[in-house]
Amino acid sequence: MVLLWLAVAVLFALGLLGVVIPFLPGIGLVFGGILLYAATTDFTVISSGAVGVFAVVALLAWLAEYAGGALGARFGGGGPLTIIGAIIGAIVGVLFTPLGLLIGSFVGALAGALIELPRHDQALKAATLAVIGIVATKLLQLVVSVGMIVTFLILVIS
Repeated sequence: MVLLWLAVAVLFALGLLGVVIPFLPGIGLVFGGILLYAATTDFTVISSGAVGVFAVVALLAWLAEYAGGALGARFGGGGPLTIIGAIIGAIVGVLFTPLGLLIGSFVGALAGALIELPRHDQALKAATLAVIGIVATKLLQLVVSVGMIVTFLILVIS
């Protein structure tokens, strides 16, 4: 049982780190810890229904990450090129540093926005809101991850 708790704790810790560190599936690792515990205890402590709810919450939080930058860019007046630029910039930027996710998203969104928007101030707004969208979804994922861990602990302890 100690090894189970250790494995769950490692998955939770990596999951929380993964919310901020690219290439680490944060919310997926938190869910993996919950699923590991539930399956190992034959779903007696954490029911399969509860695991299903955790899965849906994790999936929605994961999808929100991908939508955040696009929605921010769109809200800022950007179109498809702004969104594609933000995505490409994020992928390229993250290869260099975790902060590259934000810098790359901004530069990529700005490049796309400059092509499709007539004024530079509009392009700057779209690129800025794309980055704000990414930051907002990262914060959302952190809150959801902590919420999942706290809910898990309440279910296990009670």
